[in-house]
Amino acid sequence: MQADIERAQEIVRMGADLDWVWSVDDIDRFCSNTGWTVTKRFESGGSLATDLSVAAPSARFLVDGGVLNYLSFTVVETDDGAQLSDSFADLGRRMVTVLGAASWRNRGEQPKARWDLPNVVVFLGCLRAAIFVKLVRPEYQREEDYIDEVVIPWIDANPQEGE
Repeated sequence: MQADIERAQEIVRMGADLDWVWSVDDIDRFCSNTGWTVTKRFESGGSLATDLSVAAPSARFLVDGGVLNYLSFTVVETDDGAQLSDSFADLGRRMVTVLGAASWRNRGEQPKARWDLPNVVVFLGCLRAAIFVKLVRPEYQREEDYIDEVVIPWIDANPQEGE
């Protein structure tokens, strides 16, 4: 297993404390605070080299029209389901100490938690062999929530409309 729970907690705190304006300049300010570096920049996003002790120590970010929408990075990589679950619980507890109680939580095979802060939405998610953190622009998250809660159910209920 490769995990960097303690450093991830520090990065989450830095992300929560950053005075986000959600421009591409935030990437440079975030990197200045964390010690991370931009490795690639595209019109639609890019990637960062991180100092996390994982197999692929990188992060990615999404930009649309000069607006930063999110930054995502992996903090645990393992094929051991029990270790993955334990690491998720450990990091989740640490994030509660930094961010307070989660706004939303989904338990199960691939658990997730979410903290809706005034200037950033913080996700903690678990995939089959990894745990990731995502720092999201609140307006972008509201758009994503609308798609998940309204648009997709409407499309599922009206399949003939898509033909």
